[in-house]
Amino acid sequence: ARNQRAVVDQLAHDSCKISYAHEAPLLGGPRFWAWLKSQPRSVDPPGPQWARTLVGGDFFLVATGVVVRNNLTEELAGRLAQLPALREIALRTGDSPPFVSPDVRKLVPLKRLESISIEADTFEACNLANLAQIGALNSLSLAGTPRATLSSRDARSISQLPRIQYLALYRIDMHDDALASLSASESIEYLTLVDTPVHASAIIDGDGFKGLRTLHFVDAGLSKGDVNRIRNKFPMAIVVGD
Repeated sequence: ARNQRAVVDQLAHDSCKISYAHEAPLLGGPRFWAWLKSQPRSVDPPGPQWARTLVGGDFFLVATGVVVRNNLTEELAGRLAQLPALREIALRTGDSPPFVSPDVRKLVPLKRLESISIEADTFEACNLANLAQIGALNSLSLAGTPRATLSSRDARSISQLPRIQYLALYRIDMHDDALASLSASESIEYLTLVDTPVHASAIIDGDGFKGLRTLHFVDAGLSKGDVNRIRNKFPMAIVVGD
């Protein structure tokens, strides 16, 4: 507890936001859904009141999530590695340009990460292929700042993540071949596309997204007819359109 307190203080000094095990998860995906299903969903601090008064409330806290608001440096990544219960991390670009695309190679030592959210104005420098070395990763969210392009190479890297179940793309531009590369994933069950234009044919054609259970579109440039065609393609999935 004392070591965690010191690390959390250092992270707070670096403008990071910390979340704890008794709180709602920072990000969507399997951890958040599990929390929603849990009963009761208490957000009261853990530990008896008398003990919290005696030793301090943070003694019982377990840090499970971090929002990084500035550049992900080697030093900062080293501090994150000192949080053994860390399960989710959000990499934000900061409040004003120039934005620095986070290099996910610095997250590879965090083998227990389950959820990662990345904001960037380009993903080319993020080295997304290295996410495959984080064996517990099952949820990934990518957001353009203000927009970004997802290349076929990066889409292929995402499709090869062995345990990825939840993928969300916000303000992303990608060609049909990039979407086709994504569709090769056999583990993606939940796909969310927000302000990410796609062509229905790129989803319908071929034999992709075999494990899809939920597909959610918001401002994806699809007509009602397109959405119905996608529903017919995936009759066992929940498809929610614009």
